[in-house]
Amino acid sequence: MYNLRAVTRLPAKKLNYYFNLLSHLIIRFLVAIAYDKGVVVVEEVLGRLNGDQWAEIIDKKVYNKHLNKKRTIIQDNDPVQNSKVAMNAFARQKIKLHAIPAKSPDVNVIENLFNTTKRNLAKEAIKENITIESKSQFAERCKSLLLNYSNKRINNLIDSLPQRMKLLIEKKGLRLKY
Repeated sequence: MYNLRAVTRLPAKKLNYYFNLLSHLIIRFLVAIAYDKGVVVVEEVLGRLNGDQWAEIIDKKVYNKHLNKKRTIIQDNDPVQNSKVAMNAFARQKIKLHAIPAKSPDVNVIENLFNTTKRNLAKEAIKENITIESKSQFAERCKSLLLNYSNKRINNLIDSLPQRMKLLIEKKGLRLKY
C-alpha cells in the first residue's frame, strides 16, 4: 500500500508545507504485481484498510484473476495483512506467504515500483504543465501510470531481489539506494 500525493511545481519548502496542510488529499492504492503478468491489481483504498477488506481483496482480486498454480505472496508485517481473517483467506486460496520485515524497502519489490511511479508522476506533471489537478484526476493519472508498466519492467524488479539481498548482506543491513 502506498500513499501518493498530488504533484505541484512549487519550491521544496512550500511543497512540504502544502503537503502537510492538505493531507486530506492523500490517495491510497493497494498494488499487486506478478511475474510475467505485470501490475495485476491497482485498487484505490478509501479510509483505513482492515483485515476483512484485505481478505476480500485476496479472495476476489488477487487469487481469482492473476495467480497461477505456484502462488507465493511477499508482504511485510503490516498488522492488517497478518490479521487472522487475512491469514484464513490465504489458507483458503492455498497461497504461500513470504514475510519480509516491516519498513524494509530494500527487500520489498513493490517499494521500487512506488519510487519510480512517484518520479514519473512528477516528470509527467512538468511535461504536461500540470500545475493543479483534482484528487480524482490525480488518482486516475496514478492508476493509469501503474497499469501501463510493462511486464518486462515488473519482471526486472522481481528478478533484482537476489542481487539486492546480496548487497544488503555486503553493506551489513545499511540502506541501499534504489
